Amino acid sequence: MSSSLDRRARPRVACATLIYDVTGARAIPCRATNISEGGVYLRRLEGGVLLEGETVQLELRLEGEAPIWVTGRVIEQVEEVLHDAAAVQFEAVPEGDRARLRAFVDRRRRARLREALAGLASASAG
Repeated sequence: MSSSLDRRARPRVACATLIYDVTGARAIPCRATNISEGGVYLRRLEGGVLLEGETVQLELRLEGEAPIWVTGRVIEQVEEVLHDAAAVQFEAVPEGDRARLRAFVDRRRRARLREALAGLASASAG
C-alpha cells in the first residue's frame, strides 16, 4: 500500500478498536487497525465505500474510555478482499478528547515497548 499513513507526523499504534461511522442515518460499525492522535486506518464491517475527500463523523470506542467523537476526512480509500478500508485524517477533535486519544496511543506504545524489551531479555537469557 502506498499509503498516506506512512507519511503521518504522529506516532501510531496497532489496535482493534471499535468505531462507528455516524455520518449518515445509521451508525455503521468499523474496526480500526491502527490509530494515532491525528487519524485512523479503519475497515468498514458493513455498508458502502468511503471515498477520498469525504468528510466523516466517527465515534471512537477506545478500551476503558468514554466514546470520543471526531470529524475526519478520508485521505485514502482502499479496497480489501473482505472489507472496504480507509485512512481518515482527523480534522476536528475536542481538546479533552484529543488528550485522551494521545494518552491511549502513549499507553499502547509503552506497552508494546515493554513487551519487546521483555522478549529481548528472555531471548538473551536463554
